Amino acid sequence: MRRHTITIITVLGLATGPSALFTGTALGSVGSPDARDANATAQAKQNVDLRSPDARDSGRVIVVPQSSTPVDLRSPDARDAARFTSQPQTTQRVDLRSPDTRDAADNVRFVSVPPPVVVSSPSSSGFEWGDAGIGAGGAVLIALLAFGAGIGIQHRHRRHTHTPLAG
Repeated sequence: MRRHTITIITVLGLATGPSALFTGTALGSVGSPDARDANATAQAKQNVDLRSPDARDSGRVIVVPQSSTPVDLRSPDARDAARFTSQPQTTQRVDLRSPDTRDAADNVRFVSVPPPVVVSSPSSSGFEWGDAGIGAGGAVLIALLAFGAGIGIQHRHRRHTHTPLAG
């Protein structure tokens, strides 16, 4: 058992040893150039701002100069809606009923549909080959399972006796 363990450890050491020599930290590189720059900047500063760039920008105060013309900050849809509401509108009647309700109110007559025609198919022999194939496949599966179980039980109960060689 001890020899087997030593063999496993030796194989794992030989397999992983060369790969450990060629990793980034063994060759002296810390990562991408951006990571190296960020690391150098962080080490130069003693206090590092760990907030996201958006959070850092939110703390800044920006002064916007006042313009002489007023700026409409509404969305284009809101500006259009305000422009159309300021104009006088002619009232048009909009029928909000469903199409079926409008048809019933206007006495629209519907076309009568003839009853469906039943087409009889030619009679078959009553034997479905697809169902027979499924049944045969199931029977083969059960037979294979029984055969495998029998082999497994027979192999389990067989005794291995070693007879000494006559000499």
